[in-house]
Amino acid sequence: MDRRKTCAFTGNRPQKLPWGEDETDYRCVAVKNRIREELIAAIERGYDTFISGMALGGDTYFAEEVLALKKTHGIKLICAVPFPDQSKGWSASDVDRYYGILAQADETVTLSEHYSKYCMHKRNRYMVDNSSLLLCLDYADDGGTTSTVAYAVRQNLIIVSVR
Repeated sequence: MDRRKTCAFTGNRPQKLPWGEDETDYRCVAVKNRIREELIAAIERGYDTFISGMALGGDTYFAEEVLALKKTHGIKLICAVPFPDQSKGWSASDVDRYYGILAQADETVTLSEHYSKYCMHKRNRYMVDNSSLLLCLDYADDGGTTSTVAYAVRQNLIIVSVR
């Protein structure tokens, strides 16, 4: 993976998004369109590898848009999974969606053998450390997305908000 041609994504989980889990809400539809637009712009600038942290919400939207564009562009999706049981406790439909994405990904990287207090942090650092562009969907002023963006700023990544 060439960091100069790799884009990562960080985004809020549904509970921090204004539309929650309602993906038919016009704001969610607009965000998904914005993600697609930014992915196309990145591809046009030479980005060919895209990393998703595979959490519910924004990460899932991003991964699905990458997979849709993969059909017509020579791009790759890498799923950065914080620990093997990430989807434990999710609804059956969310688990199916998660494994459907993993099955279509070009690569899955698992960052920790089991859940720990720092496994999400480790996953987020992996994504930033292997990218030069970070797309972000951040509606909160705290949490993993906010700290990932702050780390990306310190690492001099190009940061694009998709809100």
